Amino acid sequence: MSANMNEAENWDPDSMIWNAKSLQRVAKELERKKSVSPQQDSFLFWGISLASPILLTLATEIALKAWQCRERKKKPEKIHDLLRLFEGLESRTQERLEARMRKLSPNSAWAEDPRMQNLDEDLRYIFRASKHPLRNVLCSHRDAHTHWRFIHEDENGMFETAEIDRALTVIIDAYVNRKEDIS
Repeated sequence: MSANMNEAENWDPDSMIWNAKSLQRVAKELERKKSVSPQQDSFLFWGISLASPILLTLATEIALKAWQCRERKKKPEKIHDLLRLFEGLESRTQERLEARMRKLSPNSAWAEDPRMQNLDEDLRYIFRASKHPLRNVLCSHRDAHTHWRFIHEDENGMFETAEIDRALTVIIDAYVNRKEDIS
């Protein structure tokens, strides 16, 4: 391979988005099978509980890196921190993704309510009143991929897959429909 080869040539953002969508699909299928009670098949139940978070955070990482490749025309950052990957996107992209997430986040309307403006940050958090719901989700799951691999060492092994799945859907859909957002 040529040393002068453009470093973006090995990074196909469209394929990366395809991979992220595929991982998301697998995670959703696993979650559907999780409805089997732990008494019926405890290995399957717990295995799915462990696999879904890793698949969703990996898919989110890949989707954010696809955005980076698209914007920079070069390989993405070599990090796993979801929030840092998001912050590495152009500010216009961040705003576009946040706007899409606000439409899907049930409590984002609270953030616009004038009564919320005078509340301190902790109370706004309790009400989930956020103008930046995507940033909040990525912040709360920023190291989940790393943390979840060592879940056997931690007693706090809870992971809410719905919110990271919603964030991933926003990131993928905005990428796929990015031409519509520009106009």
